[in-house]
Amino acid sequence: MLDNLSHELDQVDPFIARAARLFEIRRVPAMAEAKLAEANALFIDEMYVPALEAYSAAIQHGADGDAGAFASRAAAYLKLSKFTEALQDANTAIKLDARREVAYYRKGIACFSLDEFEAAKSAFERGLALMSEASGGDSRKYATWIRKCEIEIEDDDDDDDADEVDGGGAAAAP
Repeated sequence: MLDNLSHELDQVDPFIARAARLFEIRRVPAMAEAKLAEANALFIDEMYVPALEAYSAAIQHGADGDAGAFASRAAAYLKLSKFTEALQDANTAIKLDARREVAYYRKGIACFSLDEFEAAKSAFERGLALMSEASGGDSRKYATWIRKCEIEIEDDDDDDDADEVDGGGAAAAP
């Protein structure tokens, strides 16, 4: 049916026809929207496992092009301490919408939890930059996480220096 309508619109106004096709392609199906609403409600109620399942269902039912769905599912994964999965979803959200500030925040937390402090710091810095560009929102959460990353990076550097002085941690002969 859409093809017939598209063909008719092409003959009237190619610009309107193209816009109609783009709208149809980008529209999140109703089932996916319903699952996203359900998932958000479950998340707010701190029911993270059912929320995760609902986010997954929304993505499966057509929200797979929706960066917000992946960023939200990343939050559910974080609450369940599934940091690798959270990182994957945050990266997918960023790939779909590189200006989605919250995806960088969730990526940063996932990386930090996986002891990937440089990557975490980078994600937090990018999120902070986007927040500053958009609205100048409350940057304290980013500043706190960036400081935590810097401390961990410095500690890692200190540990590396100690290993070099120690001779790589090899035991000394008696």
